[in-house]
Amino acid sequence: MTTKLVIPRDRAVRDVEEIVDHYLTEGYKQAAIGFIDALERAYAHIWENPTMGSSRYAFELNLQGLRS
Repeated sequence: MTTKLVIPRDRAVRDVEEIVDHYLTEGYKQAAIGFIDALERAYAHIWENPTMGSSRYAFELNLQGLRS
């Protein structure tokens, strides 16, 4: 099986931090935990299936390795 390291871009990391902070600020600790769990599962799925999705936007945006 081929795997690929998942490296979120800086903007993605900031988005995740803002979402978790929002949930915690609003008192939704379980929602924050659920979001983090779902994100970890999504990263694991991408890691295990690195060739899934389309590379169309990688070419259009000149972002080598991007798949959507």
